[in-house]
Amino acid sequence: TADKGVHLGVTSATAANLMDDYEEGTWTPTISNVTFDTDGNLGGYTKVGRHVTIAFYLSVASGTFDSTQLQIGGLPFSNGSRECIGSIMYNQLDHLTDYQIMPYLNSSQSVIRLYQSKDASGWGALTTAALSSSTSMFITLNYQT
Repeated sequence: TADKGVHLGVTSATAANLMDDYEEGTWTPTISNVTFDTDGNLGGYTKVGRHVTIAFYLSVASGTFDSTQLQIGGLPFSNGSRECIGSIMYNQLDHLTDYQIMPYLNSSQSVIRLYQSKDASGWGALTTAALSSSTSMFITLNYQT
């Protein structure tokens, strides 16, 4: 029923401390004009209350690699009012030398953009030109709905 769940950290159970929203599932990451290898776009998520953790794998097979900003869509939930970054491990992703790559989710958005950053040089968005038919990546990100 609607009032069931686990009351956390309290001596008096109230609606304010009731954890009654837990969900696990899968989702399919997308990048416009990009085709993935078989089993090359797999995502999973866990949602506890407003907190969402996503983890996914992408393995590019082909696509239109041009100046279009690289955006990963298909997230299971839109982001809330906070910006966040995640972690990434990648192979065959073409970016500037000595730059770090970060997955970034802007507030109130449901697409992840990849940015590159270097000390005292600012940051810039990657485009699909950074991809190739050999690019693969693992990304994990936490955010609030």
